Amino acid sequence: MMGTAGIVCFSLFPLLLPLVDSWDFAVVELGFFRHDDSYFEVFRQCFHVRFLILVLLEKLYQLGISPKMVMNVVAVLCIMGMARNVFFFLRERYGFSWEASLLGAWGILAFPVWHTQISGSVFSYVLFFYLFTAAVIQWWRSHYARAAILLVISLNYYSLFAFAVGLAVSEFVLTVERNNFRRKAVQTFLFSAILLTGYILLDTFVNIHELSGTYNTLNASMAGSFVGYALGAALVFAVARFTLGKLPEEEFKRRFMRNVLSLLVLGFFAVMAYWAVGLPMRYFSFGSYGSRHTYLTCIPFALLLALVWEVLVRLWTPKAATLVAGGLVLILVILQHQGYSHKVAALAYREIIAQEIAKQGEPDSGYVVIQLVDGQAPRHVHAYELARSLYTAFGKTAWMLNDPWRRSHIPTPENMRELYAATKGTKGTLSDQVSGDAYTRFNLYLDGYHQEGRVWYWWYYLTGNYEAFQPRLVLVEKIPSVG
Repeated sequence: MMGTAGIVCFSLFPLLLPLVDSWDFAVVELGFFRHDDSYFEVFRQCFHVRFLILVLLEKLYQLGISPKMVMNVVAVLCIMGMARNVFFFLRERYGFSWEASLLGAWGILAFPVWHTQISGSVFSYVLFFYLFTAAVIQWWRSHYARAAILLVISLNYYSLFAFAVGLAVSEFVLTVERNNFRRKAVQTFLFSAILLTGYILLDTFVNIHELSGTYNTLNASMAGSFVGYALGAALVFAVARFTLGKLPEEEFKRRFMRNVLSLLVLGFFAVMAYWAVGLPMRYFSFGSYGSRHTYLTCIPFALLLALVWEVLVRLWTPKAATLVAGGLVLILVILQHQGYSHKVAALAYREIIAQEIAKQGEPDSGYVVIQLVDGQAPRHVHAYELARSLYTAFGKTAWMLNDPWRRSHIPTPENMRELYAATKGTKGTLSDQVSGDAYTRFNLYLDGYHQEGRVWYWWYYLTGNYEAFQPRLVLVEKIPSVG
């Protein structure tokens, strides 16, 4: 089990390191600090269970327990729990060997998109996903009441409605025979109908489309992806049929095509809900959080790894299969750390701003612009994250910051007023304590800073020492408040 422990350490340990939250939870975090659940308003209206989780975290903060540390630990434990459950899936339900099932579990641990868990915005997804895998195991063990409770809770990750149908269809593919076809077909249909009814009721009584009213709304922008998937599935099926003829006669060969069909079914239902609402699968968007849409594909990916192992062992040698598996896991971990490096670069950038602006003294309330000279700020640092940096420095939310995410936005006084015309003085932009409209612009100079990050940036972040970048914040323009 040393290999598993090593992968856990290299893949998931960075998730325990952030001390402050990122992305949208840079705003939510203020709800903990100020003991004000109005910062959780979007969750109260649209994601009730997630809202209750945030309220619980706020209560823990009152006891001196860091919500960020709790979310970090829970995320890591849930990913480990999913890996354990998927090992059970592969070993007990699909009949793979111990080695193939272990490789599948390693694929879960080293899945490249977990770097997005740096932000608490998505930690509940892996919590609900873990509960879903636990529900499946309880169902297979005939603990139906326990499974139903876990399933209902897990469906707060709305994409699991579709994936649960996929798992039911996959179960049908694995177990159907001539003598049980009617019974299995009826069971699969009824289960899918119950889930569809549940989703319709949810959509009727809960605002799953968020405050904008457009989120999770069906559209045809990704329709071509379904055609692409069909063509890809046909190619996979053809390769599998060819491979089938090369396999030796044994139990694995007799269930090989069932496993391949199950893989294709799970893969389809893992992406269907996202494509249906126009969201693409982006595994390598290291600087952003868009790859959160790919979480569900980790299970069909684990199944693919197990299948490939079993085939390589039979057509090549165990040694060759081990070398291929080791190389693949290494690539996955490297990809993970590419994402981690982008994220720590953003964390470091925010901390540098907090440290340097504290040396300048508190700016007049209003618009504050901080522009990196001769470099690129992290692509997915938003204005409210920079406002969070000023909160770190001065304990206030009295400024409206420029938005590095808007690359083409030129933060002149006029453009800044236009940017905040509809949101000035709101908690969502961390500008609720703004008392003026002064305009202050700084240039930030950093030597050797890279927006995509480097692994050693973690050391700078944890020590709070950024002298390697020789940071300098220079005041270049100051326009006093009109009032």
